[in-house]
Amino acid sequence: MGLPFVRPGLRVMPADLAAWWDRYFRGVEVTPDNQSVTTEKIVDDAVTNEKLRNSAAYSVMGRAGNSAGNPADISASADRQVLVRRASGLAFEAIQDADLPSTIARDTEVAAAIAAHQADSDPHPVYTTAAELAAAIAVVTAKLPTIGGDYADDTAAAAGGVPVGSMYHTSGAVKIRRT
Repeated sequence: MGLPFVRPGLRVMPADLAAWWDRYFRGVEVTPDNQSVTTEKIVDDAVTNEKLRNSAAYSVMGRAGNSAGNPADISASADRQVLVRRASGLAFEAIQDADLPSTIARDTEVAAAIAAHQADSDPHPVYTTAAELAAAIAVVTAKLPTIGGDYADDTAAAAGGVPVGSMYHTSGAVKIRRT
């Protein structure tokens, strides 16, 4: 396609010349001069992340202070930090109790609810004290002569006629014959 006739001093480009110029130079790298690209010339959604800026690690872009101005990086300095607004500023910080809604249960409330549930569902709310247990053992020990007698071990208890599963007394202890 040849270059259409252009008169010297022609200020308005004919429509066919503009179309030719666009087809001919499409794909040719253009280096704009300073101040040549203005906000009005950038199409909406045309700037990619790579062209926007180079951000700091673990950061978001915004205004940390309570004022208008240029955005900057707001960076997290440690793990387990979240972006919060406190004292009229944005920062990455650990979650505090005041950050949580009152409808979310706290550790102390959860522990109290678990304890209450265990108390309500425990089939044995009153356990035997040490004194009660000692008294029960004394009753059993007192009845040993009628239960099985005093033997050295299971073999002696078997020889003495104590059946398997029955109790006998040995060296101050109560035992059950296993064999």
